[in-house]
Amino acid sequence: MASEQMQKPVLKDQLQNGTSATLNNHTVANMQPIRSNSWSGKFSSPPTTIPSHGGVVRFTHHKGDQGSKAGVIYSITSAAGAPYGVVIAWDSPSNFNPVTSPNRLCGVLAPKSVIDTLTWETIEKELDKAGPSVVINDEVAKISVHANLINNPKTKMADLFANFLLIPSTPN
Repeated sequence: MASEQMQKPVLKDQLQNGTSATLNNHTVANMQPIRSNSWSGKFSSPPTTIPSHGGVVRFTHHKGDQGSKAGVIYSITSAAGAPYGVVIAWDSPSNFNPVTSPNRLCGVLAPKSVIDTLTWETIEKELDKAGPSVVINDEVAKISVHANLINNPKTKMADLFANFLLIPSTPN
C-alpha cells in the first residue's frame, strides 16, 4: 500500500481492550485482540485480488518497536458459530502485494464472548481447515490488531493487549 494511497482513517482513535465503536454501520461491541503470530506458508495460495470491502488496514505494534504494518481482514467462523476477523499482513505498507509478498497471519479480532473460549491452538486448527479459500465477510468488522509474538499456543486471548487503526484503502 503506497503512502500516496493512504486515506483519512475511518476510526480516528486507537481502540483498546473492551472498547466499542461503529465502523461501516456495524457496531463493534467489546472487541478484543487475539495474540498474533508470524505464519509464513500457511496460505500457500493467496488470492490474486482483494475486494475493496476487504478492509485493508495499517496497524502499529503497541510497544513501538516493530513499526507500521499493513494487512487485510479475512473472516472465518468459530465452531460455536461466532464470526471473527483474521488479519493477513505483509511485511510493510510499501510492499503490499497479495501475489508476491510473503503472507503472515498477524492477528485476530473477536467479541469477548468468543475470545474467552478460544486459544491460538483452536484458531490454528480452524484456519488449517479454511486454507487459502477463506473469504471476506462484510458482516465482520474490518479491524486489525498489531503483532504481539507470544509463544504459548494456549494463551488466553482476553489477557492480551493491542492498539489498532483502520484505514479505508486497498492494494492494486
